[in-house]
Amino acid sequence: MKTLGVIILLVWLGVSGSLRGDFVSTRLPDFEADVKKERPGWQGETELKLAFPAASSQVRARMRQLHYVLKHEIDVDKKGKRRLFLWEKGRQQIIIMLWYISVDRTGCTWGGVQKEDSRE
Repeated sequence: MKTLGVIILLVWLGVSGSLRGDFVSTRLPDFEADVKKERPGWQGETELKLAFPAASSQVRARMRQLHYVLKHEIDVDKKGKRRLFLWEKGRQQIIIMLWYISVDRTGCTWGGVQKEDSRE
């Protein structure tokens, strides 16, 4: 339950839906390399030149290729235009948020946290 609280807090603190800069790409960022900097919170933000469903599919494929397991997928709004994914590999967790911008554009932000040992 702590993980879900962390996800909601990160969304509340930092994702506005507006992007900095003019960078648009069809390539996904290197999520794993960015989060290994061991700095909790959002690590990067970009705009993808992909439709929302295509971006979602590519994120899933990339993370599975890196041997991450999808732990949670949450629609942040009722229209399904903002979606959070929590991926896990060992103690490393990567949170990825995608949001609809237009028919052929999707916003993407990501960050990482270290999973705490549960001693319950």
